[in-house]
Amino acid sequence: MKKYAYTRSLWCAVLLCALVFTIVIPANANQIEDQYSSVIKNIELEKIESEPPKQVIDVFDVREDGWFAVGLNSQEICVYDQNGVYQYGFRFNINGAFAVELLANNIVIYFIRGDKAVYLDKDGNCVSYFDTTSEYNIQLLERTSKQINGDSYQLERDVGIFGGDYARLVKVAQAGDRTVLYDASSIGLAVGIWHYVVLLGGFACFVFGGAHILKKKLSEPE
Repeated sequence: MKKYAYTRSLWCAVLLCALVFTIVIPANANQIEDQYSSVIKNIELEKIESEPPKQVIDVFDVREDGWFAVGLNSQEICVYDQNGVYQYGFRFNINGAFAVELLANNIVIYFIRGDKAVYLDKDGNCVSYFDTTSEYNIQLLERTSKQINGDSYQLERDVGIFGGDYARLVKVAQAGDRTVLYDASSIGLAVGIWHYVVLLGGFACFVFGGAHILKKKLSEPE
């Protein structure tokens, strides 16, 4: 009799657990899916089918097979194959800087402010949303070169007096051959000139403003 009661209690426990999992797991799955959808909506993620105009580069990453991604200051990420042929990209809207990583067929966007990251497939579906660390984020943000299979991938600035922003991604092979994979030199030059114009304009305002104040002081009777 005791054995029968024990067996019945065991089966009741099994059925209860099965019932709990049947209710809880779909609920948790729906909550996660809602969270992922909310993330995509909040950053206004949009897939870019055709290659957008070239822009200066903020961040980049290279995959083991030579595919690379460039993160642009226009808040766009563009992915290219090893030959520099555009594959896909994303446009988004966030506050602050970001970094990027290519992992297998997916892409990770790191939000520097807030130490968060969103893991996307190539269609823009959210695979995961997770916490990151400031140290790792800054490492990705400040990276200007990466070694892959003996080749060096490097960000380069425009040369000359107006050079400043990173405008090119260059592959330097072990033998020393250089291949420009991404080139936004004309945009980088324009941005550099604009920065200097703003700087010179501010300096001119300071000088003329100071001269006007000094002249006014000198013209006042003692």
